[in-house]
Amino acid sequence: MRSVDHVLMTGPGIITKLFTVDINWEILELDPPTGKVSMYQKKINRGLGRKKRERFKELAFNGEIEVSSRFQTDIAIKKMRDMYTPVSHYIILFCYLIFRSFIVIL
Repeated sequence: MRSVDHVLMTGPGIITKLFTVDINWEILELDPPTGKVSMYQKKINRGLGRKKRERFKELAFNGEIEVSSRFQTDIAIKKMRDMYTPVSHYIILFCYLIFRSFIVIL
């Protein structure tokens, strides 16, 4: 995890540090081609993907899942992070909780 910038948050007027977590996305294997997919099926897949992301976001903001724990449990994220310095689960959790507190304030 490394600091990338400082920003002034509108609303509370607090200067906040922005962090990034480095990953190597090129290390993941591509899914095998599934053949031709119709435009209709592509739209359905995009819609289903959007619903899944929205549901995940809703669960995260309601506190029903802990996003930071995925750095420890998600196989793809762990694989993409292997070449970088280990990030403490607690640092990610701390940053996420700060982020959530700003969303609630706004």
